[in-house]
Amino acid sequence: MKLKFTENKSKFELQSYKFENTKDEFMFFGPKTTFIKNFDKYEHVKISDKYYSFSGNQNDWSTCNLLDEFDSQIFTVDQDKDKSVPEINTIGKNNSKFFINCSLMNISDFIDKIFAFQKKDSNQASKDKRLVSKFKLLDDKLLFIISTISKISKFNENFEEIDEKEKTLQLKAINGTYVVSTFYFKDIFNDTEPSGFETLGHLIELEN
Repeated sequence: MKLKFTENKSKFELQSYKFENTKDEFMFFGPKTTFIKNFDKYEHVKISDKYYSFSGNQNDWSTCNLLDEFDSQIFTVDQDKDKSVPEINTIGKNNSKFFINCSLMNISDFIDKIFAFQKKDSNQASKDKRLVSKFKLLDDKLLFIISTISKISKFNENFEEIDEKEKTLQLKAINGTYVVSTFYFKDIFNDTEPSGFETLGHLIELEN
């Protein structure tokens, strides 16, 4: 079970969304229109076993990966170390910032530190290394889906089924280009996480 309880308070207004999952279900996210218009491509999705080793032999947990088949607009996040899917959070009131919390910690324990870290991190090379990619939203919803790889491969046949099981989350977001960045425990706390699980999560933020 995740150790999410905290007495710390963030200066941001946070809303958390949690999902139930089985050990072979992962998170996929991106613009809803991109999912819909690519129905005919999902059967060709190939996701490397490097990121989805069910035996637990990953070099890292909760990596965020871009699916090249979909115009660099759809991403997938593998399971946490405890085999659960990450927790999704909205940050603030205008839905221009989202955080996929992959850690054992409550987001209130570190989200303020992440934004402080961003301000002081002026090293462009470091920023480039942390950057996963960018995607655009235009009068669209940011869609999160919890699914097996086999179901996402037959997405056009299973979309309604997945939706009925409440394994989708649709969040209306501000139009614009969003940057997806990964943050690690050592970035924010300047130390190694005792359990060896270093991924805090992935920030999805409207580009200034």
